[in-house]
Amino acid sequence: MKTFKIAIIALLLLVLSVAFVSATEISDFNAPKGFDEGFGESMDNEDDFSIVLNDYDKDFDEDLFKGDHFHQVTVKGDLAEFNDTFNDEAGVMELIKIGKTYYVVKCKYAENTDPSKISDCTKYLEEFNKKNDLKPEKIKV
Repeated sequence: MKTFKIAIIALLLLVLSVAFVSATEISDFNAPKGFDEGFGESMDNEDDFSIVLNDYDKDFDEDLFKGDHFHQVTVKGDLAEFNDTFNDEAGVMELIKIGKTYYVVKCKYAENTDPSKISDCTKYLEEFNKKNDLKPEKIKV
């Protein structure tokens, strides 16, 4: 009987841990006003802004916030403005931690010719964080 109870508890913990790990898709978060609820890999609005969530792998992504010739990045505390001339997109990104796992959240727009849209991206990320009770990590470059 004791073994049965331990097996049931272990099974419940396994189910809960799998549910927690799978809750890291963009569609599991609340969208800012005017954005869809996250179909596929991004939340989009009618003004060509999108919010994406990607896993952060320290070994693979360690230079993400440093930038390079094609991907200029300016870090301002817990936000990083980027202008990716290779992919023709610009916006703002941040690093968040859910459980023990880090994620990069980006708000971006396709045409990087209008720097005033950076402030819109910042506003959308702040709303995204507030609606989902997220706090960005301080970015260390």
